[in-house]
Amino acid sequence: MEGNGPERKRLPQLFKPGQSGNPAGRKPGSRNKLSENFLRALSDDFEKHGAQAIVDVREKRPHDYLKVCASLMPRGLELDVAVGPSTELRAALSEFSADFNYLRRAVERVGASPAILDAITVDVDDD
Repeated sequence: MEGNGPERKRLPQLFKPGQSGNPAGRKPGSRNKLSENFLRALSDDFEKHGAQAIVDVREKRPHDYLKVCASLMPRGLELDVAVGPSTELRAALSEFSADFNYLRRAVERVGASPAILDAITVDVDDD
């Protein structure tokens, strides 16, 4: 960065990446006393007035009510769904396969080349 103002001196790095400056510090997941007191007071207040507060917000400030509802929804949803052919689809494929095989045999009986029919193969599993 030459020519863009005074050069800054790089200070030596005190700690290696991933190393804490206070290894005996607060444990992950622990809260300080203010947070604990606030959450306890909020919990107590909600236990006494929570249901009515929800009703009041929904009736008097529906836009804020919807914001809260939306903030509680997951941002993304991942589904892993295995879908097999329905009974109706299996029946239709089975019928098509029978018709196809009948047509193939008819073409072979008259001595025509079933090459086009060979390009279309349909297998129906009976799982």
